Amino acid sequence: MQTLSRRSLARYAANSMVAGVPSAEIARHLGAALIETKKTKQLAQLIEDIAYELEERKLAAHAQITTAHVIDEQIRKQIENFIAKQTGAKQVTLSENLEPALIGGIHIETAKLSWDETIRRKLTDIGGAF
Repeated sequence: MQTLSRRSLARYAANSMVAGVPSAEIARHLGAALIETKKTKQLAQLIEDIAYELEERKLAAHAQITTAHVIDEQIRKQIENFIAKQTGAKQVTLSENLEPALIGGIHIETAKLSWDETIRRKLTDIGGAF
């Protein structure tokens, strides 16, 4: 029996989503494939692969944003628009983390792209110049 790679499973999931297959059915198929191939510990990586595949197809982008302070709805909307423009994705979702050690600014990471515009990063860059 030929084993399926995570990438091929991610493509299957993205194709199924585009075709309108219910998410519960897709999850059952993916779960069965991971159990069959004894790769259940790779679930987190498979989810990342699916996110990459969806972003690659410009269907959806999920961004993990990290800031030092809570952001308001207006800034959140601006971030969503920025990510949509940068990725070309039709749909953008955000997950937010607070990390006071960043001091200020924002770190954004999608499946394919990353931006670090934090004060901590800028200070690190200045410190490395000396």
